[in-house]
Amino acid sequence: MVYETYALNVLYENYDMAAVNDIVDTRVCKAPKAYNGDKVKWKHFKVSLGGYVAAVSPDLKAMMEVCELLDQPIAPVKMGLTGYQIALSGKLWTILTGCLEDTAMDVLCNSGEGNGLEVYRKLARKHLLRTAGHDRGRLVKLLTPDPELMKNDYWTRIDKWEERVAEYERLAGEGEAVGDKMKAGVLATVLAPKELHRHLAMNAHRLQLYGDIKNEI
Repeated sequence: MVYETYALNVLYENYDMAAVNDIVDTRVCKAPKAYNGDKVKWKHFKVSLGGYVAAVSPDLKAMMEVCELLDQPIAPVKMGLTGYQIALSGKLWTILTGCLEDTAMDVLCNSGEGNGLEVYRKLARKHLLRTAGHDRGRLVKLLTPDPELMKNDYWTRIDKWEERVAEYERLAGEGEAVGDKMKAGVLATVLAPKELHRHLAMNAHRLQLYGDIKNEI
């Protein structure tokens, strides 16, 4: 519990309770659409929720990112959270009551009133839970991009593939970065426009790094 408490406290030595009552202009920043617990929809909901929360409180957004990494339940008093942190957790709980439904709402109902950080932690861990098998599966998908990705134009599929690489590295943990040669190979032989495959192959002696191949394209 020491690590969890430290991780949630690192950014909050100089806080302002007035910030807890910040009002968001909903004409500019819309609340997330209702999330029902569907794993396929989690990524988009997470991004939408994160953007909305960041407008409410950057501190709360940072706390949510820490919560994604915690294995143990968040017990505010036991963990020694400050009044500011507990208030922000309550604000997150209020936000979530308005954008969860079905099985996702069940998670909220079973997490204790006002403990928004724990609700978010449960939802995030449910979808980010990984095993060695999951890591291998994600790595295979990186090496053999699926048809859904490949039907996009080159720049779109590169953006989406790089997002997958970043997500794999984040979930796999320290020391599991995807090698540059591996990324270069996938780019040159799979992701690159077909009409450039031959050109890239003939110039492989000077185009050995991922960045070099990307710039050449």
